Amino acid sequence: MNIDELKIVLKAGIAMAQKDGKFDKQEAELIEHLLQLGGLTLLDVGGFDELIETDPEQAVVALKSVKAKRTYMLTLACVAMADKQLDPSELAYFKDKALKLEVGTIDLEQITYEKAVSTLERIIGEIPTDKVVRPEHNGPQPSDIDLM
Repeated sequence: MNIDELKIVLKAGIAMAQKDGKFDKQEAELIEHLLQLGGLTLLDVGGFDELIETDPEQAVVALKSVKAKRTYMLTLACVAMADKQLDPSELAYFKDKALKLEVGTIDLEQITYEKAVSTLERIIGEIPTDKVVRPEHNGPQPSDIDLM
């Protein structure tokens, strides 16, 4: 995965946060945290203020690897779980994207938010960037495959 793919993934996260009609504080904090890990700012992804009218899936064609597409799905899952409520509109959006991307899905009822975010942090931490110094990650290292 590269930084341009990460921008696409995080824009999709913002779109997911908007699906239930409210942008919760926990969702915003998660996205800001992920942006920081990737060495990005809100300006790099268009910010939170403007409602994303176009489906970010249109940009998925720029995601070349299965890993990038799975990271897209993992990001959607994390944002959906961030407010501790799985809204039906978010679940429907998530399931629709899983079917269209054909890279597997994540059982949102089985995975913990903490494990999902930990995996996402590790994936973003592997993206080459010279903009950010990342702390060592000493916690458990769940496999990407564990989540799919």
